[in-house]
Amino acid sequence: MASQTDMLRFHRNIKLDNYDENQTLREKREIVLKRLRERGLRFEPFNQGSYAMGTGVLPLESDPTGDYDIDVGLRFGGPEVMSMTPTQLKQLVFEAASWPNQIVLWRKNCIQVQWVAQGKPLYHVDLACYRVTTYGLERAVGKQHAQSDQVKWERSDPEALVKALSDLAPEANAQRRRVIRALKRWKDVNFQATGNARPPGVAITALVLAHFQPLPYASATEGQMDDLGALRHVVDQVLLPIQYYRSVRLRALLPVPPGNDILAKQTDEQQQQLIAKLGKLQAALNSAKRDDDRALAAQLGSAWG
Repeated sequence: MASQTDMLRFHRNIKLDNYDENQTLREKREIVLKRLRERGLRFEPFNQGSYAMGTGVLPLESDPTGDYDIDVGLRFGGPEVMSMTPTQLKQLVFEAASWPNQIVLWRKNCIQVQWVAQGKPLYHVDLACYRVTTYGLERAVGKQHAQSDQVKWERSDPEALVKALSDLAPEANAQRRRVIRALKRWKDVNFQATGNARPPGVAITALVLAHFQPLPYASATEGQMDDLGALRHVVDQVLLPIQYYRSVRLRALLPVPPGNDILAKQTDEQQQQLIAKLGKLQAALNSAKRDDDRALAAQLGSAWG
């Protein structure tokens, strides 16, 4: 059986907590925020995503698109912003972030600022643009040249998602983050770098939030926890509707606004790919429980060894 020592070693191998990399990410964030302010934008920044949640994993060396990233929310207020369309606000951020020899990309949910060396991405900062309303934040959503019906203000609460990962006892919170990281590494190893068949990191987070159960139940230290059992429980519960209730699709519901199904855009074929790969992971976890972790090592990649 894969021991807790094995699981903790694997976690150390994949965890993004290298001080130098995190320091560089913070420096890149400050460079971008300073640039936006110097060009006249007024906003309140906050960290969001895996950096803020503490669920980041090291990118695979074999992934040509893999790089280190930090997600930053930009909170805009005032009557002038309330009269803007989502495209207008993102255009302001896009123009302010642009710089000679700097790669700036307009994504559906953010403006992305990239640093590249010799053609390989190294770091990027995602700037999600929000306006403050009387009932909360609304995120500017839409591609740069999208039709008007594909552009919208979407109610969102990214800070609530960060808080959702801190609502258990400290060791249980830590175990839940380890489970999220393990599934993120499994995702990176088993799916192509691009395409909707590959579940996004936030889908992994949503699934774990929905199904995680700390093991053991009693208070325990890190070394006494059962990460293999906790990971197996999440995968079993994710597949339960498919295997026992004959549901045809997996759903990953965001537990905070906008509360959408993050996997909704997957085609039936992409869903079947995801379900099949999860089934292989489930079988590997069961084999590891029975003293044979070779299949699990194949599922999790070289970081397992």
